[in-house]
Amino acid sequence: MTSSALTMAPPPPAATTTALQFREELVFPVGFDLGPFYPAPGEPLAHYEVCVGRTSLTLPTEDDYRIWTLAHQPGEHSPLTWPTYRDRLADTGIADAFPLAQRLADNGMLWSVSPTGAAAAEFVRGHRLLPLATAIGDVEVEVPADTYALGLPRGPYHYASAVEYWLWLWGAQWDSLWTACEALAKGTDPLACVAPVLLATQELIVGSVAFLDVAWDRR
Repeated sequence: MTSSALTMAPPPPAATTTALQFREELVFPVGFDLGPFYPAPGEPLAHYEVCVGRTSLTLPTEDDYRIWTLAHQPGEHSPLTWPTYRDRLADTGIADAFPLAQRLADNGMLWSVSPTGAAAAEFVRGHRLLPLATAIGDVEVEVPADTYALGLPRGPYHYASAVEYWLWLWGAQWDSLWTACEALAKGTDPLACVAPVLLATQELIVGSVAFLDVAWDRR
């Protein structure tokens, strides 16, 4: 019997404790991007679609879509936080950028979450991570040490840390990110692992190798 990729997967890595010192709210987009919708060939754009759970949600304008995709872009020197995202909104030139962002938040498609505390715990209980891209491995010469290459067969475009790779590999099997926190805790307090899981989740999203969906029991 040959072992599958999952049975050969690495065990939960050690969660870094430095993440627990990070206090600013993190920004997360939720949903799978289905792209633009055109009613028929030659007709103009009708809207953009994003799948959340069992529902296909509509972003009616390019501005709505742009505001949502801004949350998929990395912070320049740190995780994507609310202050950074707020500055991006102000720089878009979209007159109603903040009301559009609020509408996304009201629809559960945009979140600003502290990495610790009750709100963070509720967020990980309410969402799950689903992988995109392909695991290319850690055997290529150009892959940085202690990272795993994720991307497409033609080449990697994200180098995942051990926690990121573990989360990416197993995410689809878990009903929520809380399950990931429990696994990462290895019998200790899962609340201590919420921040590392959230930070790794955001890195995977901005790296375009995963997306957030609602938890299985909230679909």
